[in-house]
Amino acid sequence: MLPPHAAGSIIRAILGLQRRFLLRKLFVVLLGLALSSGLCAQTQPVQASQDLEVFLLGTAHDLHFKPESHYSLADLRTEVEALHPQLICGEITPEAYHGPMEGYFPPEAAFLSEIAPSLHARFIPSDWRVARAWQARAEQFQPKDNKDKIDAISADVAKQMAAESDPTLFDFLHTKAVAIADHQWEVLAADHTVSDVAMGSWHQRNRRIVENCLAAARTDTRSIVFAYGAAHIPTLQRQLAARGIKAKIADRRFVPAGMGTVPPSVVARWRRNRDNLIAIRDRKIAASRDSLDKLKDSHRIEDLELALKTYGAAPEKNAAEKK
Repeated sequence: MLPPHAAGSIIRAILGLQRRFLLRKLFVVLLGLALSSGLCAQTQPVQASQDLEVFLLGTAHDLHFKPESHYSLADLRTEVEALHPQLICGEITPEAYHGPMEGYFPPEAAFLSEIAPSLHARFIPSDWRVARAWQARAEQFQPKDNKDKIDAISADVAKQMAAESDPTLFDFLHTKAVAIADHQWEVLAADHTVSDVAMGSWHQRNRRIVENCLAAARTDTRSIVFAYGAAHIPTLQRQLAARGIKAKIADRRFVPAGMGTVPPSVVARWRRNRDNLIAIRDRKIAASRDSLDKLKDSHRIEDLELALKTYGAAPEKNAAEKK
């Protein structure tokens, strides 16, 4: 027979184990409930106002700076202005907005942010990006045949854009390219989870873009423009449809007007963004490993140099011409 003190110790130990087991079980149950409620919140359609108009406007990144595209930033401004948005959701993450890494995002996003007040609109940084290390890890396990198919489509699109005979690049991006992007992202990438993550967690990214944008909409918001790279159009349209919102693909509302000019504040912002990226690259501005990896794998410094070369001297040139 065990001594009373030993028996008491065993009973206390058993009770302690039972409590820990019950706590663990309770934690698992609560976690499951939290995840379930989170998933329900993510998939529950948002009841859109009957008066709400949502437009999907495809941008062209560095191609806005090439005259042969006939889709300059001046044309982009005309297009946005004709859509009369109250809210412009642009391709910058909230955490990068006005920060050292803002230049990592497409130059036209900073442009739209600067001109939004003159269009009587609010600009919202609504992008989301997966960690570069997670994406790189997925790239290692992406099936080769799947990757080859996706890469082949990208190469074919580039060839079609080079040979395009439409009046402007805008026309191709908002018609033929939409069907191509839909197949690329919704069939090939979506067919394999690892491929989707390797492509930047495309579906998660677009879901978060929609969530960020709609969260910024006010009760009196009647018109929203999503201004993102044209490849986003079909996936954004699907994500919005899942929330009960029928988004329209923007039709061209401008006549190509040449390269035009941009406000001096845009040039100053691009210059600041370029200098910040160079400082991050050269380790003169502290940045996370993720930021360094993303910057290393991008050509954003070159894009900003092109933007400055295209528009940086425009005001001085125009002033000289007037003299």
